[in-house]
Amino acid sequence: MPAPLFRRGDIVSQKYYVLTKSGEAALWVGYLACTVEAQQAAEGRGEVPEPDLLLKVVRPELLETSGAVDKLLRHLQPYKDLSHPFLSQVVDVKALPEQGTVLVVEVAQLGQSGQGVLLDRMAAFRQKEGLPLADVLQIVDQLAEALTFLHEQGRYHGDLRLDSVLLKTDGVRLCDTGLGVGLPREPFLLQLGNVGQMDLVAPELHVARPPDIRTDVFGLARVMRSLLELGDNWSIIRDSNQVLVDVMNRALSSEPAERPATIAVLIGELERALSPPGEAVPAETLSAPAVMPATEVIPSGESAGTGSSRSSLGGDFPPGSVLVSWRAFAVTVLLAALVGALLAVAVMLLRRSHDDVRPKSVRPSTTAGSMPSL
Repeated sequence: MPAPLFRRGDIVSQKYYVLTKSGEAALWVGYLACTVEAQQAAEGRGEVPEPDLLLKVVRPELLETSGAVDKLLRHLQPYKDLSHPFLSQVVDVKALPEQGTVLVVEVAQLGQSGQGVLLDRMAAFRQKEGLPLADVLQIVDQLAEALTFLHEQGRYHGDLRLDSVLLKTDGVRLCDTGLGVGLPREPFLLQLGNVGQMDLVAPELHVARPPDIRTDVFGLARVMRSLLELGDNWSIIRDSNQVLVDVMNRALSSEPAERPATIAVLIGELERALSPPGEAVPAETLSAPAVMPATEVIPSGESAGTGSSRSSLGGDFPPGSVLVSWRAFAVTVLLAALVGALLAVAVMLLRRSHDDVRPKSVRPSTTAGSMPSL
């Protein structure tokens, strides 16, 4: 059964008003929406309703097994309302009986940070030129925070891939928490195989073993490796930093027991591998959770949670970072359009002024018997 198609104005689950389609991923089709109450209130004021929710409709072919819908609903319920700056917040999970699937509702958080783009789309866009190492480390750092928060709550992501990460101008959002591992194994793996992502999930998931912290260690390392492989970056790293290569290989081991035991351990090993030769990393930066800087803005409706795991991998966004370049690009386009419009108006005014002051020519008389005066 194909994924249901909703159009603007459709009401889903008697509660959500669809505004536009937002995109697709391996496991779902997404729509930007608002509640019916918000839509009615906006139209009552003569305004256009604004999207503040993201509806993810799980692909029905993943839930054709008997009891799969109910099992997924029970599995996803504990993930509702978990709040962290780098975690997409799930506010509702509902069955869609007519479509034979499940609806996952997340806070859209558009605002100044925009809708964002899935990390696999960004990776495809930057396939040839690659990403700056500072950007890769910033993304990994923020994902490490979100994963550690989940682990502190006794939860796991279990299926961290490029298309389960949303890249926005104010940072990442770890999405689809618990979704992949809540699906029946065979259709889940078949779908990943169809889209060429089978090698992106931890090997234990291939044999239906339950995920744990080391599954997320694998996922984080696999995302980092995928980003480092863009352009020529990985070949340069392979030739210049064998320590980092060894850390990545251990984190991507097919045997979970051989991987770093926690996200914090993995981050510590990465920090040591990335430290300049002869420069030791202080022990406290490798193990003790740091406090989120006071200057960092937490989006409305979110909290940092307890025990922030912020490492020293990322730091602030560097100039030219892809995480800030979208906003700068949009501003540049807007300014260019404004300057172009002003120039067009100036040229029009100059032409009109020139026409007003130009002396009118007098046609010489050509009547018979007369000569034009000199």
